Amino acid sequence: MKVTGSILQDFRWLTTYINLTAEADLPRILIFFANINHLVDAYQYVTLNTRQLVGSETPKIVMYHLITDSAIKSRITSDLGNPNGFVRVSLCSSSLSIGKNLVNIEYVVHYGVPTMADCFLQETGRAYREASVHAHSILLKFPKMKAGRKVDETMKDYAKGETCLRGLLLRNFGCSKPAGQQACCDVCDPHLSCHVKSYIVQSYESSLTESFSDSLSIASVGDVDDVPDL
Repeated sequence: MKVTGSILQDFRWLTTYINLTAEADLPRILIFFANINHLVDAYQYVTLNTRQLVGSETPKIVMYHLITDSAIKSRITSDLGNPNGFVRVSLCSSSLSIGKNLVNIEYVVHYGVPTMADCFLQETGRAYREASVHAHSILLKFPKMKAGRKVDETMKDYAKGETCLRGLLLRNFGCSKPAGQQACCDVCDPHLSCHVKSYIVQSYESSLTESFSDSLSIASVGDVDDVPDL
């Protein structure tokens, strides 16, 4: 289903989620953007509507990209490397996925499909690595998200969501999915969900005149000028 395409619509779920969830119960979420305009607009919208004070020493929501001030980058990565840190939601570019030791990341969200499978795995790999802990990856897809960007075939197929997503990624690297893999993906199990995905769908259902189908194709944006990847 298509929505209006504004940042307000696409990130209303996040502001509502933050406002209605006790700070101690907020999971750590990374949201990756390929377009700097989307990233900056989303950060401004979310911080404004969650009443985060500008210049707060203990921000719950942060923005991290290539040209973020180095001192701010250092504070953010230091906090995200601390299991008791205060940052809960990071709106970021791929810059936060390289060479960083982040802990307790429960959700990785992509706003648009990454251009390469190895980039996608690098970014989703920031989430929990303990075998006993479930982490979740959510892809938000929108019309023309590949416009002006060279997306490899694996990620094109991943975005279509017509075959096992885990198996698709593993085959790209010459591996196969373990037999009996549980909680694989929502292609293998259409009823597979997680708290954040359910919240996104419910948020849209309560704020729009039409309801989303139960899929990860839950965000849509209108035409935008092409902006280089961050």
